[in-house]
Order: sequence, then C-alpha cells, then structure tokens
Amino acid sequence: MRPIAYTYEADTHCHNCTVSRFGSTEGTDSEGNQIGAIFSWDEWYNVGTGSQTLSCGTCGEEIDTYSEVA
Repeated sequence: MRPIAYTYEADTHCHNCTVSRFGSTEGTDSEGNQIGAIFSWDEWYNVGTGSQTLSCGTCGEEIDTYSEVA
C-alpha cells in the first residue's frame, strides 16, 4: 500500500519530487498544510467518459491515467 502521489502547495507531485523538496514524504508545505498521500484507489478522477491523466506539478511526469470504458 504505497501512495502513487502526494499533494502539497495545492498541486499533485510524484514521490521523487516530494522527497527532493522535503527530504521525506512527511512534513508541512509553505501554507502550513501537511503533505497528503494519494493511493491508487483514491478517486482523483471525475467519473464519466473519456480519459484523464494525473501528472506531477513539479516535473510533469505522468503518475497515473484513467479511462472510462463504455
């Protein structure tokens, strides 16, 4: 049960960028909010048709994709 991404500074970030910034995946961002974890079962996408991509707000790496199968 490893997180696929993290949230801080009102954006989503990959593991490497989070550790690069904070030294770990725990801590608080510049707004005083704790770093949040996103797991593969989290509903980060809108249910509906089409596809969506979750990307890192720092490096732009694709973290996960979702495609609605009709």
